[in-house]
Amino acid sequence: APCQQATQNQLLASSLIGSSTTGIFIESIRVESARSSVLSFTGPVSDYLQEGDAITINPSSILVSGKTLLYQTQAERHDVYALAGMSPFGDDTDTHFFSRWHRVHYLDPKEDGSASISGAATTKLRIPIGWDANGGVGVPSFSFAQNSDDNQWVRRSIMDTGRELRSDVAMQQLKLCWGPLDQGYSLFYADAGVVTFADPEAMEFAAVSLTTR
Repeated sequence: APCQQATQNQLLASSLIGSSTTGIFIESIRVESARSSVLSFTGPVSDYLQEGDAITINPSSILVSGKTLLYQTQAERHDVYALAGMSPFGDDTDTHFFSRWHRVHYLDPKEDGSASISGAATTKLRIPIGWDANGGVGVPSFSFAQNSDDNQWVRRSIMDTGRELRSDVAMQQLKLCWGPLDQGYSLFYADAGVVTFADPEAMEFAAVSLTTR
């Protein structure tokens, strides 16, 4: 497509890595403490998730005591949304926002033999969310549905797009934000990163010469 001037609400076709693109699903969770849990995947995820990447989990894929979201109690749904890293708006339950996406961390090989120092071929990742086994109602009995037609988990820290962004002038450290469109207005939600437009390096030497071919 030819280069065109960006509009205020320019929408770019984008793709996110997740279970539907990798064919790898979350199969279980082991709650370690009130602030830590370990997710086990059906296959190695080190080619797709790096240390510190952020993920969310589809609330519809999280079961509590075998119950889907429709049949869960309010307390159970609260736990599901905490594990999902996303919650519905109070006045629009069909629309979700990112409440606290989870930064993933590789396990130390000393604590789990399936983990390696480089993260290669590991099927387990730690997330900073958990439950106190000795407090309240204890640890929920989570399980996960695996539907290939729906993204069970999604990496939110990196977005791929087939479009190229260009600027007429060099600019540095421009804020990139997550923000939903609401009635035509783009609303700020949270910082997603920074964007830098740099001038290309100048050619050291350029010439036109005749060759033998």
